[in-house]
Amino acid sequence: MNLQLEGKRALVTGSSSGIGEGVARALAEEGVAVVVHGRSRERAQRVASEIAASGGKAFVALGDLATDAGAREVATQALAALGGVDILVNNAGEFPFRGWTNTSPGEWPEIYNTNVVSMVRMVR
Repeated sequence: MNLQLEGKRALVTGSSSGIGEGVARALAEEGVAVVVHGRSRERAQRVASEIAASGGKAFVALGDLATDAGAREVATQALAALGGVDILVNNAGEFPFRGWTNTSPGEWPEIYNTNVVSMVRMVR
C-alpha cells in the first residue's frame, strides 16, 4: 500500500509492543522515519533494531507519559532524533488485566491519567 508518507517523521507512543509496534512497523514500511517509544529500553531497542534491519529508519525514545516531565522528555528525544514530528500516534495506554468489574474505583484516576491525559501532554 502506498500512503504517500515517504520522508515523513512519526512518533508512535507505546510502540515497544502490541498495536503500537505494528503501527511503527507499518509506517516504517511506508518510508516514514519512526521513533519507537516505551518505558523498557530493551523492548523499544528490539523493535527499532528490527525496523532498521528491514531497511527502515527508527530511533528510540524512553519515558513515562503519565507525568509532565516524562512526556516532555519523550518529546525532546523524538524532536532531537527526527528534527521535527509530522505524525503523532497516541497509542500508549494501560488497562489492568483483571477486568472491568475487578478494577476498583480508586484505580480509575491513574488509568485515566495514563490513557487520556498522556495524549493531551503529547499533543501540547
